[in-house]
Amino acid sequence: MSLRVEYADATDLGWRQKQEDRAHCVVGDDHTYLAIYDGHGSDKFAEHCKAHLHAHIMQTSAWREGDPGKALADGFRKEDEELVGVTTDGHEGGTTASAVIIQGHRLYAANVGDSRIVLGERVGSGEGGLSTEGNQGRETGVQALEEDADWRAWRLTREHVPNDPVEVR
Repeated sequence: MSLRVEYADATDLGWRQKQEDRAHCVVGDDHTYLAIYDGHGSDKFAEHCKAHLHAHIMQTSAWREGDPGKALADGFRKEDEELVGVTTDGHEGGTTASAVIIQGHRLYAANVGDSRIVLGERVGSGEGGLSTEGNQGRETGVQALEEDADWRAWRLTREHVPNDPVEVR
């Protein structure tokens, strides 16, 4: 069985005068990297993540040792350290970062900020609606459209927000 990866991104300028968000995809020989950066207050932070986060992940010892999950965490830490420099350069703002690495038949996900990752799984022909079955009681924000849905949504991460009781701890 082979894994088929389909992806797309879309942005909405909304009320802003300038797009602050970025999407990034790298299809490598041994992995696929997909990421969304939701810029807050400036596009500099999301642009920095787009330019550097994937490379930081690939340069970790964890990646060389075959541990993509730890490589994501280490890469995120390195990027966070560098973003402090963007702030001290006089730019105000920040960004969320949501990224996945698909390697073989495994998917590794990481996020920071008030964004989350939802995986869509085709369970039928793809012409029906969406189902939240399989979320094990976790809210995805995706409502079931039909009882006999052809797609299922899986929440892979949760958003990190200051008023979340888990985050307060």
